[in-house]
Amino acid sequence: MSGTTFGLKQRIVAAGSEKEVLDLLQLGKTYTDASQETIRSWKNASNRRLQQLNSTVTQTETVENDSDKPVKKKKKK
Repeated sequence: MSGTTFGLKQRIVAAGSEKEVLDLLQLGKTYTDASQETIRSWKNASNRRLQQLNSTVTQTETVENDSDKPVKKKKKK
């Protein structure tokens, strides 16, 4: 066996997009022997990852929007 094998939770945490997270959750549904605790762990990890991905998009949009605004100079008193 070569390389590192990641479990589903690790793959969810490392996912690069919302679609990838959702696809991995669908894959988890095919694991019929997974315990309820494990399934809950996958869901919690996916919720955290989706929040991270969404906050990254929001921060990127904010930076892009800020660069479009003209810079106002403060008057000296």
